[in-house]
Formats: sequence, structure tokens, C-alpha cells
Amino acid sequence: MHRFSYKRVSIIVVAMTLLALPLIGCAAEEAAPPAPPPPPPAGTISVTPDTVELAFPGMLGVPIEFSGTGWQPGEGVTIEMVLPAGVEMKAVEPGGNVALAFAYADEAGKFEVAVGASTKILTIFRADLDLTRPGNVVPESIKPIPPDTYTIEAFSAESGNKSTTTLTFVAPPPKE
Repeated sequence: MHRFSYKRVSIIVVAMTLLALPLIGCAAEEAAPPAPPPPPPAGTISVTPDTVELAFPGMLGVPIEFSGTGWQPGEGVTIEMVLPAGVEMKAVEPGGNVALAFAYADEAGKFEVAVGASTKILTIFRADLDLTRPGNVVPESIKPIPPDTYTIEAFSAESGNKSTTTLTFVAPPPKE
């Protein structure tokens, strides 16, 4: 009659474990999770023309057009001018930006938008409007922004995309 031996059972379990370890160690590795998709391309912005003369009322007839690519289809794009220190604008806190235009990107992620005449009057010329006057502009209130190169920012709150360009304003030639 055989007696049950813990020693013999322990030796058999250890031996089987030692034989199985190489097989367990050679098991196929789990596949790494797939890499996340690349982030969407950053949007771009450009302006035409890139230099504008600060002549009133002539500049009102000069189209300032912004265009961009690489935005998410259908997202809203806000275009603002960064005001440098010392340049004040009504209803804009010091160091703030002033809105120039707003557009929606098309299905290809592109947009085109022009700065409107009233935006030019209120922001670039910092003038007042009076709807009871012919032409609606209060001539004595015209105070153009200083000639300089200004940073233009395009951004979307939806995707977080942001892009910049510059727009240069030059003084008109002296009157003869």
C-alpha cells in the first residue's frame, strides 16, 4: 500500500512548473495598442494685401481679405488684430485684441473673408458713426491707428487651432 507523500507531490509540482516556465515565457506577446491618429493639421491664415495705406476714405475701397486652409470643416474662425501696448481702442481693454472678421471653414477646411467697411471705420480709423450724417462717419473723430506692422491672429475655439500673420499699415503720403 502506498502512502501519500507531500514531499513527492511537492517535487512533482515544482518539476512541472519548471518545465512549464519556458513555455509560458515564450508565449506570444500581446499586440501593442494602435498609435493614436495624428492631430489635425494646424490652420493657416494669409492676408491680401499685406500692406495697406491709412488713407481715409480711400482705404474703404481697398479690400483687405483673409484666407486660410487646414481648418476643421464647418468650424468658426475668428480673426483679430493684436493691439500693441499704447494703442487704444474704444470698448477694448488695454492689451486686448480687436475683432476684424469671422468666417466658417468650408468642407475642405478653407475660408475667405474680407474686412467690412464699418469694421475699418471703427477699428482701423477709430472713428465714430452717426447715422444722421451723410456718409455716417463723424469726420472730426477719425484717429487712425499708428502706422506699424500688426500681428493678426486667426483662431477657433472649437478645435483650438491658432495661426498668425502680419498686416502692415503705412501712413499716406503728405498732401501737397
